[in-house]
Amino acid sequence: MQWSKLKKSVEYFFADSVKDRVELRSTRYHRSYEHEGRGYIVVDNEDIISFCSTTAWRQERELLRNLVEISGNTDHRNPTQRDGYWQAVDQTMDILSKQGIYTQYKFYDSLNEYLSTSIDDAVESNNLIIRSIAILDRRLGKRRIPQYRIAYTDHPALKKLFEFRCMTEEIRIPSTHPTIQPKLFTRGAATILE
Repeated sequence: MQWSKLKKSVEYFFADSVKDRVELRSTRYHRSYEHEGRGYIVVDNEDIISFCSTTAWRQERELLRNLVEISGNTDHRNPTQRDGYWQAVDQTMDILSKQGIYTQYKFYDSLNEYLSTSIDDAVESNNLIIRSIAILDRRLGKRRIPQYRIAYTDHPALKKLFEFRCMTEEIRIPSTHPTIQPKLFTRGAATILE
């Protein structure tokens, strides 16, 4: 699916309160290797979270190199080291996923996956991108938002988007809710998360 159509399809699900303030963006750097770029979520013209291919690949390479050196399985062609090497690759992908480090292509794939996912599955997803979009979805209504739980270990961008959605829907987050209260400042008529 073309980016413009994918963006329009996903943003169609945004709640009315966030529709004019949140935008999905993607850019390509034509001078980079294979025209790599980044996908990002913007709130009030401020990047909340970015998924840059070159950054993700660099961090993947560094982490994999460290894990392979620690395990001593440095050669995936050597039959005795092959299993250990591929375990290090899997472990690298798990760590990067938990840290919210994805490529631009994973951003596109996640948005496509989101379109065919129920809101219940999206809210419980292990994918940061899908959970971030689910918070902004109109199918996650005002009654369900206060019941939504974000752990302290969740990505800071997920917390910001949750707090932003609560603010736009004028939902007070209970003091017992496990999120950190947002730090707000006012710019003109709009209140924005800092």
